[in-house]
Amino acid sequence: MPKAPKYGIAGLTRDKKTGQYRIRMRMPDGTNKVRVLERGTSLKRAQEIARELLDEKLAPKTTYKEGRPKDLSSALDWYFGELKTSTDPDQAKRRESMRRVLLEVLGNPPIDELDDSLLRKWVKNRKDKGCAPGTINKGLVTLKALAKKFYVADWFTFEQKERLTKVSKIPEDNSRVRRLSKQEKDLILTNCSDSMRPVILFALLSGMRLQEILNLKVSDADLENDWINVHRGKTSLNTKVYLIPALKEIVEDAKERGQEYVCVSSFGTQWTPSGFKTVWQRLIKEQGIKDLTFHDLRHDFASRLLDEGVPLDTLGYMLGHSAKTAGRLALRYAHLGSAKIRQAAMALHEGSDPSAKEVPTTDLAQQKIPAGNEVQTKRTYAEIQASLRKMGMIL
Repeated sequence: MPKAPKYGIAGLTRDKKTGQYRIRMRMPDGTNKVRVLERGTSLKRAQEIARELLDEKLAPKTTYKEGRPKDLSSALDWYFGELKTSTDPDQAKRRESMRRVLLEVLGNPPIDELDDSLLRKWVKNRKDKGCAPGTINKGLVTLKALAKKFYVADWFTFEQKERLTKVSKIPEDNSRVRRLSKQEKDLILTNCSDSMRPVILFALLSGMRLQEILNLKVSDADLENDWINVHRGKTSLNTKVYLIPALKEIVEDAKERGQEYVCVSSFGTQWTPSGFKTVWQRLIKEQGIKDLTFHDLRHDFASRLLDEGVPLDTLGYMLGHSAKTAGRLALRYAHLGSAKIRQAAMALHEGSDPSAKEVPTTDLAQQKIPAGNEVQTKRTYAEIQASLRKMGMIL
């Protein structure tokens, strides 16, 4: 049997099940590298890629395609410009919000010094600052996506890209559901400023995300039919929210004042997410409320409706979830159906037939969010409005 070369292409194999080629290389430093190619790659192309990868390792690349940014700041500017023209503008806006923090933590190193050590520096710094895993991962995702874009633009070698993309994201726990007590709700609504109150009420009574509330325009409302159009930035869906009397009053007041946006700051300008979160955190601290974020108002809304028997597909539409997130929605609120599970188990214990009992509408395991974007009927929302009034959520 011939000996494997000291370095070079050690093997090129094809997976029978997937049809994907695997390139196994022995590098000059004695290490082995394996790269799985995309499906549909021909044998000839696989051989070309293998040679390119080997040449890259033996003779590091020193010349790149023209226009290559020189440092992290200019690289991020180029990347966000690409996102705005090639993808959803909302996604570009969310990624761009990380630019200032990334440069603050990592500085502005030359682009060739951008490697996995800098990404690990980012993770450590953010953990030390007490940032949530989701916030840390936003920075990681931005830098990893930047590396992939650079590789496609022929500004990074395969090895440079791999050094960045191999850094794993921080595990996130999205199972937390924080509910507000009536006392907490009263404290918040009594002591918040007049400019904050409409934002808080929209969150409590519609379950909308903060960014969605702040982007609401008076022109989006159909006051005759009690609807307001909402662009769900996170899922890129366009849905409608039924304006119960308390919310309709807020929109009508904004229209009378000649406001462009439904919710504005004390200066009469559109709230910024960071600006609102700053005054929100100050309010919560002053009132002595522990472990409460603004997003928890959304979870409180969802939990209360599920308690009232609102079907999961209706709730999913009201929260602006897409069909892809139906499973996550069910998992997050599955614990709310524990009473139903206990009821079924006791029925067996008592010798009765649980199949003869009515199946609860909040059985999350059996419900799915519809793939379409159908608007719920006004009657459904009227029923929900009655439930909200019963719970004291309409003030």
